[in-house]
Parts: sequence; C-alpha cells; structure tokens
Amino acid sequence: MVAVATACHLRQVARETSASTTGKRRDAFAKAARAFERCSDAIDEPGEQRAHYAAAARCYAEARWHQNAIKLFGLAGMHTEAALHCFHNDLLDEAVSIVKEDRVHLDLDVIETITQAARLKYLEARRIE
Repeated sequence: MVAVATACHLRQVARETSASTTGKRRDAFAKAARAFERCSDAIDEPGEQRAHYAAAARCYAEARWHQNAIKLFGLAGMHTEAALHCFHNDLLDEAVSIVKEDRVHLDLDVIETITQAARLKYLEARRIE
C-alpha cells in the first residue's frame, strides 16, 4: 500500500532530521503520525489497524503532541505505554486516569509506580488525606 510506504518514509525523514532543529523535527514526526493515522483509518483488519495506531502514537510522542500520543496508544491497545508516556512527561493526573480506567490492561509494576508517585505528589499538595 502506497500510503503505508509514504508514512514509513515520512517517519524515516523525521528520524534523520537533526535534533538541533527541534521545531522541524517535531513537525516532521507530527506529519508522519498523521500519515500513519490515515493508514489505520483506511484498514479494516484490527491487528494491522492497531499497528498503524501504534506507529502514529510513537511519532506523536516524538513530536511531543502528548494528548494525540495518549489517545492513539489507547486505540492501539497499548495502555501501559500510554500510562508510561504520561508519567515520563509530567502528566501524572493523566497517568492516574489511565490507571483508574484501564487497570486490567496495565503491567502491575507500572500501576505501582504511578500510584506511589501520585500519592507522594498529592500528599505534598495536600490533595488527599
């Protein structure tokens, strides 16, 4: 499929874009992400669709478009990756929401890490008793 080849090419171009040109690199990853997203929307086979959602999510993560990355990790069935993406990008409230909503789909170690970090943060902010 031409669309998949194009999306893969755009991702490769983004990877080769110099990190010193942060804006251009992020834009290139966002463009690749949108291309993978279009691919997933055009496919009926669930496994292949999830693979394209996952590729789009990773590109959005590289572009630092966090909400798009989180959404597409979820569509790809990659709930642990969505929670970790939140956690590693200082989006603790979003990570906690994922733990609450998708607990059965998450690795136990990730649940524990996010829960402990949230307890500490919320206690420090006096958000829980």
